[in-house]
Amino acid sequence: MFTVMSSPFSHAVISASRTSRSRRASSRESRAQLPAQPRETSLTMVYDRERFAREDAVYAEHKRAVAAGEKRVLRKTSTGELHSYPADEIGFTPGSGQAQVSTWWGMGILMMVMVILLAAGVWLFQRPLWEGNGPEWGALWLIGFAGFLTLYTFVLARNEYRATQLRKLRGSPKPNSNGSVDINLLELGQNRGDQPGASR
Repeated sequence: MFTVMSSPFSHAVISASRTSRSRRASSRESRAQLPAQPRETSLTMVYDRERFAREDAVYAEHKRAVAAGEKRVLRKTSTGELHSYPADEIGFTPGSGQAQVSTWWGMGILMMVMVILLAAGVWLFQRPLWEGNGPEWGALWLIGFAGFLTLYTFVLARNEYRATQLRKLRGSPKPNSNGSVDINLLELGQNRGDQPGASR
């Protein structure tokens, strides 16, 4: 008969091995007890679906108003939502060939620049007269150019100021600085069957 001699070191090794196996078994049991996690729903898809539905409803209402003879302008609001504005609530539309400003006071600043150019053109035109010479006819192009833009920017600033006051009075949202709206995309949305509440 052989007697197996034990030592503190062998006891420590056996104990560590048993502890490791116990921890692994406990970890597997914990994972098995966890409930199955449902697949996350894309918040972006939900938001887009709701936004498309709102835009479809706004566009359908816009078309009904236009068909009834109302003057309407489709614009995005400052929060990105589609809105059908009465025509008198939109002074000018940035991005449609006009100056890239979105406020009446911004257009007013452009008008003041044009006034300065107009004054410079008038000064250049009549300056030679002080020396007994003929007028500077070449300055007429500057006078005509600056005069036209002065009147143009004044009309735009006035119209936008009136539109701003009407929006405040009626509680309409502020339009986005970008005036572009994709009408073709909105038309496609009228037949989009996967959108709840979409107009057909």
